[in-house]
Formats: sequence, structure tokens, C-alpha cells
Amino acid sequence: MKLFLIVALFLLNPAVHYLIFAEEELTDFEIKSLTLDENFYRDSLKIEEIFNQLSSIIRYQTNQQYEIENVINEFFDSDMTNEELWVLLDEIYANTRGIVEGADNLVSTVSFTTSSDLEYAKPLHYTSVEILYEMRSHIAKNNKLTTDLIDTLSEGDLDSYNKLNGRTRVINSEFLEIMVKHFLTTAKKIPSTYIQKQMILLEAESLSFNLIVQKINGLVISGDLTKKMFIDYERSLKIKYKDFKNSRSYKNLKDTIINLERAVDSAAVDETSIYAVEQYIINAELYADSLKRETELNNELYLFYKKHIDDLDALNTDPKTVASLDSLLSRQNFQNEETVKYATKYQEAALAVLKVLPDLIK
Repeated sequence: MKLFLIVALFLLNPAVHYLIFAEEELTDFEIKSLTLDENFYRDSLKIEEIFNQLSSIIRYQTNQQYEIENVINEFFDSDMTNEELWVLLDEIYANTRGIVEGADNLVSTVSFTTSSDLEYAKPLHYTSVEILYEMRSHIAKNNKLTTDLIDTLSEGDLDSYNKLNGRTRVINSEFLEIMVKHFLTTAKKIPSTYIQKQMILLEAESLSFNLIVQKINGLVISGDLTKKMFIDYERSLKIKYKDFKNSRSYKNLKDTIINLERAVDSAAVDETSIYAVEQYIINAELYADSLKRETELNNELYLFYKKHIDDLDALNTDPKTVASLDSLLSRQNFQNEETVKYATKYQEAALAVLKVLPDLIK
């Protein structure tokens, strides 16, 4: 039972999303060997911490872009003065400085070569560092978009601003495509009996659908969406949503969590370690439920755009349509914030488990 707990916890950790890229599945013996290897453990802990920090930077950048949009909307909908507007925009602009350098400093502390002597640790470590550098590249691209948004506003070019504002959604969806690719590749390497496989599949299925809706939303904002483009995206959307609705990942996740709970109950480990595992289980469930809600809201948005695809101008000119869209986007933004919150707690709980892992395998 204790071996099951060790293996389950190792695969429970989100850092392992990016670690299991061997040509074949790791055996229980190999997983235990990696977990007992102090050098690999130290490397993994460092990578996980940097991954969480880079994720926080990306979330901060997204919030900056939403903040610019909210400030502009408030400017047009209230008696905010031009001076007050630029106090807020200048502050956002100032806060972009140092972001890319901070990301560079984080990834530069990690080597592509693991300190572990285990042969099967080497490709796993290399791939996990590779995703950190992909995140760093995304941060640099995203940071330029944020400053470009404010630069176009300073020139009074609202058309260019709207196009760039839509472009931010497209850029973020492109990053999600990278994440989905890694998730699906990783899932193939993990036995179906492990909890992490079900969580990875659920994330991938949700993101695969949501990122297409996000692209459409960005094209609506930029004014570049056409009916032909929408029809092309719709083909993929229907398939992705059907896959999500028919998937057993959510049910399988719940079942594997029950198995893990039983393993924890019967394992002879200290209270601190048990608490860390229990918190991870709680946050895994909360995150999974939030992913489901976010996907359903994105489906609502897709259906809304489908309803108005023959009259896209109404999205900006018809008061009733505008109000309905604003309400839907408001609910979507709230749910996105909730998903981000639970994803953060999920990562934090996973890191806590990784830190007590040596105690769990004594």
C-alpha cells in the first residue's frame, strides 16, 4: 500500500506534467528510484518552484491587460478625466519594467543537465526545463503586447488598440496550445490507474475547447472575425466539446482520488504529511470542478457568437445584444478568476506534497 502511495503522490504533482516524456512508461521501481534520488528531488523541487513563479508572472500579465481594458471602459462610461486615465495607464506601463528580466533570472538558474546519475532522469529533466524556457518566451511576447497596447492609446489610435487587445487573447490561446500538447504527450506515458493521468486529461480536454473560444473572442474584439473563420473554428469546437462531454476523465479522477484517500488512511505517515496530501486532494477536486464550470461558460459564449454570426455589428451597436454579451463576459471573467485561484492553490498544495515526499517514503 505504501508503494502505491509513493507512486500516486509522485504522479500527483503538477511538475510531473512536464517530466514524464520517456518513450515508455516509467515502472514503479523507476518512479521510486527517482523519488529516493536526492539530486533529482532537489532539481524537481527547484523546477516546480520556478514553474509556479513563471505561472504567477503570466497570470499577472493577463491581469494587466484586463486592467487596461477595464480602465478604458471606465473612461468612456464615466466622468473620468484624461489626466486620471493616464495616471492609471502610466502605472501599468511602469509595472511592465523588469518582468522579462525577472523571468530570465529565474530560468537562468536552472541547467538543462540534471545532477542525478540516473539515466532515465536525464531526458525527463531536460524536457521539464524546456517548458520553463517556452514560458519565458511567452512572457517576453506578452510583455511587449502590454506596452504596445498603452503606446497605441497614447497615440489616440483606438483601431490599433482594439486589434492589439484582441491579439492578446490569441497570443494567450497559442500558449495554451503549447500546454495542451505537453499535457496530452504526458498523459500517454502514465498508467490510467494514476490520479495524475485523469487530471492531465481533464485539463487538456478543457483547454482544447476553451482556447478556440478564446481565439474567437479575440478576433471579435479586434474586429477580424468573419463568418468563414467562425465556421472553420466551429468544426473543431464541436468535436472538442463532444470529447469533453463524453470524457470519463472527471469520473475517473474522482474514483482515483477515493483510492488515494484510502491509501492515505492506511499509510503509517506523520500528521503533517497526511495534512499535505489531504489538502492536495481537496484542491484537486476544487480545481477540477472549476475547470468544468469554465468550459460550460465558454460553450455559452461560443453559442452566443454563433447566434449573432450573421450580424456581428450588433455586438457593438444593439443595446440588448451588447448588454447580454457584457453579462456573459462578466460571468466568464469571474469564473476564469476562480479557476486561476483554484489552479494556484492546486500548485501550492502540490509543492507542499513535494516538500514532505522524503518523509512519506522513509
